[in-house]
Amino acid sequence: IIGKGAAYGRAESAVKKLMETWQLPFLPTPMGKGVVQDDHALCVAAARSKAISQSDVVLLLGARLNWILHLGQPPRFNKDVRFVQVDVCAEELGSNFNNPGNVLLNGHVLAVCRQLAEAASSVSWSKPEHKAWLHQLREKVSANTTATKALERLDDVPMNYYRVFAEIRRHVPEDWLVVSEGANTMDVSRATL
Repeated sequence: IIGKGAAYGRAESAVKKLMETWQLPFLPTPMGKGVVQDDHALCVAAARSKAISQSDVVLLLGARLNWILHLGQPPRFNKDVRFVQVDVCAEELGSNFNNPGNVLLNGHVLAVCRQLAEAASSVSWSKPEHKAWLHQLREKVSANTTATKALERLDDVPMNYYRVFAEIRRHVPEDWLVVSEGANTMDVSRATL
């Protein structure tokens, strides 16, 4: 999970290299969007519920387990999940969870990701079950994207959120930054914009 600490730390290239080296599916928090592009093959934001509920280990890169991430608690998260939290603020480490199986790394996301990517490059790691799970996540992303596209085409009056954001997306240049805030507006816009 890529959070605002990765964005504030300008860790874009290091985070992307780590994700690609280990083939880690990722999802950004609202403040972590853009660290690695949303259309990256490893982005599973459209399958967020499946990804977080089935993860054995979650790497938090400058992300905090606040209300947006359901405090890292079941049933949204696997009850046996382990967290590896990277944060520059020592007082935030483990603040929402207390499990001896978790790993807390106090440091800048940029530096820690560089170190992890360098260490990963010398290790051959491949598990068939990881590839199968990644395939399942990609299938869920595809199914959810198809469902979202159908909602975007509805001509209901009044327009639904999906249709509104589809129209905005159609008229706004791709390199523009769109800011949205507030419950459904934020939730739907991060799926469609």
